[in-house]
Amino acid sequence: MQEGETFNFDDYWDTPATASRPSTYLAFGRSAIKSDGTFSAERNGDMLTIRGTVAHGFGPKEIFDFNPGQPGRDAAEILERAGEAAPFRMSYDRSQDVQAELRYGPNGTLTLQSASWGRIR
Repeated sequence: MQEGETFNFDDYWDTPATASRPSTYLAFGRSAIKSDGTFSAERNGDMLTIRGTVAHGFGPKEIFDFNPGQPGRDAAEILERAGEAAPFRMSYDRSQDVQAELRYGPNGTLTLQSASWGRIR
């Protein structure tokens, strides 16, 4: 980027919820959490500042159901047969602000100086 130039961009990444914490596994099953970010980068001298907001959530088509082998599957299956439970559309919508400062070095290399992630809301 040139001095004083601003560049806007979007980025995303997916992270599977793992069984590292049983409560996470029970809540999300084998679903993936998608994070979408909208960012602005601005160059001032040898510093590059990136600011943006990252939204975390499931895709709009995420249906929660107990998978075979998942804790609670047997009880859920009994309740479904009795008409007392059913798969449901799951929602998880969180966001947080992020800011990073990078320094330009020789040959256009960038070195991270600081990064801060805001409170998840």
